[in-house]
Amino acid sequence: MYRLLDAARSGAPWSLCALVFGLDDVLDAEGRPLHERRAPSLTKHGVPMELVACPYHDERRGRPMNASALEQLLRHFPAAAARVAGFRGMLGPLPRWEAMLRALLDLLAAPSLALLFQADSRAPLPAPIAAGYKLAAGYYSALLAVLEHEARAAPLEPTASSFLAFVREHRLLLGPSEACAGPTEHLTALTRILLDATPPPAPVEARRAGVAELLAAQARIALSWRLVDEAAEAALLDGAVELLPKNHVMADRLGDRRAELARRPPLVPARAAGPLLAAASATETNALAGAVDRWASGAAQPSESTAALVALLELGEGGYAIGGDRRLAAARLAALVALYRSFAGAQCRLERALRAHLSLPVEAGVELGAPLLPKGRGLAWLEALTGHHLVRPSELEVALHSHKRTIRLA
Repeated sequence: MYRLLDAARSGAPWSLCALVFGLDDVLDAEGRPLHERRAPSLTKHGVPMELVACPYHDERRGRPMNASALEQLLRHFPAAAARVAGFRGMLGPLPRWEAMLRALLDLLAAPSLALLFQADSRAPLPAPIAAGYKLAAGYYSALLAVLEHEARAAPLEPTASSFLAFVREHRLLLGPSEACAGPTEHLTALTRILLDATPPPAPVEARRAGVAELLAAQARIALSWRLVDEAAEAALLDGAVELLPKNHVMADRLGDRRAELARRPPLVPARAAGPLLAAASATETNALAGAVDRWASGAAQPSESTAALVALLELGEGGYAIGGDRRLAAARLAALVALYRSFAGAQCRLERALRAHLSLPVEAGVELGAPLLPKGRGLAWLEALTGHHLVRPSELEVALHSHKRTIRLA
């Protein structure tokens, strides 16, 4: 995490999103790690970690619970709830899942913003800010699961009772050892605040609202890319490209993944783009939805990337051969790379908008890590077909690399 803070201060590539979700080695002013479970061992050395059986009468009962962390969370719950209520109320008439997403990201971004703007980036975080982060982390994962469910299946009624029922059904606030989210009445109260808070008597700092809006756009784009990538992978493995395994290991890998995808309901590309709703400006959203439509239509035009991929496939250095017309297969793979670059471009533009909003230098490169844009499984099959690793020489460039050569894809 400190690497990203140093990068932000020195002009090296970084991203606020990666910082928000990479605070593994940070301590708060009470000496507790911000990430109770993911923190490195040295960070947790000497920190009280009392594990007990969870006493709450729901799906968590009897599972390991970090009582020491929960005690801190409960002490700071009123302050965190008040922060949520003030911020959520300021957002006004937004779709309720979107308002909830922004309110959670406001809590999650608070530690990163504190570290970015305090003189000593290694100074401990205020404990209430750390507690708010911990409170939001499980909720955030649960809300992303709701948005994914809506893209795969059907809309969920945006109410506290529906959200909590979904959480219980899918066991979303469970962890192997970290603090649970607290008493049921706290979960219910916080969920209602996230969805139903009314405007506060005084406005909340406008900078927070802008940061949360842009981070929410990035979160939706990242989720949409993950779903689109799954649809792309399913299409590749279902006949868009004829894969001929060269050995039993490759055959087993292909068979296992096909079987896994067959157990899931088909993911329609247009629905996979559903999380883009309210993701950014209408122009940005429409551009990404159009890129998904063009890919899904299969009407890819010949490009320099197609020619480069044909040449790589003809070398036969991957774990699979191509049956049928290599040019058609290469065009399909090139279209997937172009789709990936469209999503990468959107994330980079949003990152620079975040920096401008925070009055930070915008010229530095953007680190497109997993929180912003995971490589995904579709492109992993491209690697398996060519025997080359996918690399990003710069933000919007994509290249395939091996010990023999590097091929840039336009």
